[in-house]
Amino acid sequence: MRQKNAIIPTILIIGIPVLLIIFSIIFALNLNRFGSDADLLSIGITIDLVLVVPLIYFGLIRKKNISKFTIMPFFVIGLIVATFVIPAAKQQTLDLIKTWLLPLVEITVVTLVIIKVRKIRKAYQAKKTGDIDFVTALKESAASILPQKLAYGLATEIGLFYYTFVTWKKPNYASNMFTYHKESGIQGILGAVLGVALIELFCVHLLIYENHPILSWVLTAISAYGVIQLIGLMKSIPRVPHFITAEHLVLRMGIFQETKIPLSAIESVELTTADYPKKEKAYAKITLFDHNCIIHLKEEATLHGLFGMTKQYTHLVLSIDDKKSVKTMIENAI
Repeated sequence: MRQKNAIIPTILIIGIPVLLIIFSIIFALNLNRFGSDADLLSIGITIDLVLVVPLIYFGLIRKKNISKFTIMPFFVIGLIVATFVIPAAKQQTLDLIKTWLLPLVEITVVTLVIIKVRKIRKAYQAKKTGDIDFVTALKESAASILPQKLAYGLATEIGLFYYTFVTWKKPNYASNMFTYHKESGIQGILGAVLGVALIELFCVHLLIYENHPILSWVLTAISAYGVIQLIGLMKSIPRVPHFITAEHLVLRMGIFQETKIPLSAIESVELTTADYPKKEKAYAKITLFDHNCIIHLKEEATLHGLFGMTKQYTHLVLSIDDKKSVKTMIENAI
């Protein structure tokens, strides 16, 4: 009975805003029936979708243990729905919101995440538990104010630019950390890919610009973002090592992938370069190229990837530099 009562408020919290969105869509699709009142009604529908619905949702969760930043999906959904259902000729209010309010919301979210990062790093240092790397602090801070998938996606984007443009200091590794880039040659391979990407960026721009200048700049922007991703990945790999604690084994692939495995869930550590059943859903990979280790688990764990994507697995394929020492370390810990 208690469980049933607990479900009802959750249904209402999601259901009421969704119903309001549905009613707004119905009115928007029938604007032509309101004659001279259509312009005024379109303004009201826009405000309902983008502002009223998120505010009602906020009111419903205000006294609950739910992150207040979960209103963000409703704000974004409202913008998207309004863009598609309100006639282009009646989107003046929507254009104002996109021009002035949307950038303000984006800046506010990013600022709050950065403030959280600073607080988390200071908290770790105050407890004298050792310095925490930027990517871990970033994900923890984002997860404290946003839904998990959105938090990981935002953390990836911020971390990408942080490792590309901000950090240049050579990493220092504690005794519980272990690397995965020295013996695999991953940095050299990514460097070669980066060189090709840079050539492609400039060549495509020059070839297309004369006849299709707009298309040329669009493709250049996409290629430039790809170059930033490659540089961010290359620089984050040595600065975001695997590490082991008293309770968990944390494995990463730079800023792009991460998984946290309870030591009690590890069944065995297999050192092997042999092929594995790639099509089996129970296997996941946290290395870009060749592997030399497979960790077998007793229960499922979650691999977090780019843009908040996740994959469940019970066998994790990876690469480790000092694989024999790491295997011994894990086996002693479990």
